[in-house]
Amino acid sequence: MPKNAKSKPSKDREFQTYIVWRSLPSFLIGKPKKLLAKFGITDPVAKEVLSIKTQSEFAKKYDIKDLGTLTDWNKRIEKDNLLIQVSRRWTMERLPDLVEALYQRILKTGDAKEARLWAEFIEGWRPRQDEEKSKQKLNKKKILYLQQKVNQLTFKNAQLEEQLKNIKGH
Repeated sequence: MPKNAKSKPSKDREFQTYIVWRSLPSFLIGKPKKLLAKFGITDPVAKEVLSIKTQSEFAKKYDIKDLGTLTDWNKRIEKDNLLIQVSRRWTMERLPDLVEALYQRILKTGDAKEARLWAEFIEGWRPRQDEEKSKQKLNKKKILYLQQKVNQLTFKNAQLEEQLKNIKGH
């Protein structure tokens, strides 16, 4: 196997379940299934793993004898940003519902902040104020750069003047 290839961990199915377990909000652990459904958690695996409170319980439930396995999995999850990937996938699955809820709320309330969020997210609109801030940051960078150059030139000029004095004094 090539060095760069990612090998699958032993007990791949359990590893994938472990990632799901680690990615779920901790405040939902041990909650009733009806409450879980209100939070959009309908997946049977997610419901099952939310009954598990600790890594030791996870290891026992999935017959993982060596707790070092979980340590290795934690390192891999961290290294490969697997929790972020799972969270993004979960979020993207719900994005159409979120957009629809935002749209309905804007129609109902006419709230300016929500309308602005819609314009920024859906329409790709950027407020003029953001453009001004970007220009100010750019201008600050230019000013700092120019100040550094002026300081360098002033220092060089002082060095040259000192050399001229030395030449004239000799």
